[in-house]
Amino acid sequence: MQVTALIPVRDGASTLSVALESLRNQTHPIYSCVVVDDGSTDSTPRLLDEWRGRWSALRVARTDGLGIARALNAGLSLSASEWIARLDADDRAHPARVERQLAAAAADSALLVGCSVRHWVEGARADAYEGMRRHVDWANARASHEELERALWVDSPLAHPSWLVHRRAFEAVGEYDESGAVPEDYDWLHRFFAASRSAGELRATKAAGEPLVDWAESDTRLTRVSSAYSEAVFGDRRGAPAPHRHPLPGHRGSRSRPLARSRRARARPVRRHLPRHPRVSRQRRAALRRGRARAAQGLRFALSATGCARRPSDRRDGDSSRRWTSRTREAPR
Repeated sequence: MQVTALIPVRDGASTLSVALESLRNQTHPIYSCVVVDDGSTDSTPRLLDEWRGRWSALRVARTDGLGIARALNAGLSLSASEWIARLDADDRAHPARVERQLAAAAADSALLVGCSVRHWVEGARADAYEGMRRHVDWANARASHEELERALWVDSPLAHPSWLVHRRAFEAVGEYDESGAVPEDYDWLHRFFAASRSAGELRATKAAGEPLVDWAESDTRLTRVSSAYSEAVFGDRRGAPAPHRHPLPGHRGSRSRPLARSRRARARPVRRHLPRHPRVSRQRRAALRRGRARAAQGLRFALSATGCARRPSDRRDGDSSRRWTSRTREAPR
């Protein structure tokens, strides 16, 4: 099976050689390696010219600082292989990475394969990135299609440089969003899993075992410096798995009305905010009927409410002050 490696780079001369060497040494040979130089002003262009003289599989494209999503899409247009393996210019692949991911794809009939990653921090600043280390531990613990889809509503469980994607997945889901308003990988994953509900062949998995990618950490990575990766954008994307989703906050508490306002501010329509009222259940039933009517049109909805347990059967113990959460009810898809 032919595999094309895809690397976008901007001013990555200090790390790019390590990434390229790790791909050239794969146990499953890389058919071609497409590097898209997105407007580098350092010695990256000269370094790539040198590498083309010693690795015949290397292809270089250049864009004018248009951003990572456009650079990736430009690279995809130059990739003719069945599989696309992503890597960033400051990361490093284990020699057996591609081989083991292809084996996982065959075993699970998957078109998107990730792997565990190692949080790679060089120097004395490792303690400054403790939050990212915890994120890596959390993401590495998710492996099956179902686990990955559930985890997506928390954060991305698949590090972008670890992806191995079949061309059919890109054909079904589309290219990366070039607006610059969203994290290109997180947005693409949402579209992939949304499409997978109606397209059975769109399956995701992870290669089991040790980490196969060293995921580099630095103060200049896009995750830390680009507004597209801000918490506000992630929060908005988490709440919008499809254009037809209409959040229905129904919490009795201080967070529900601010949540409704924030959804409206981000142009995600809130159909109904259920007020704090002891007889809210009547409104809840009406909201449920409206939701079922929406479901009959092929649209999804969710209803959730919290309150204080009144009946002993609702309580986890005899303490009436304990909070409880009603069953979340979702219309059939």
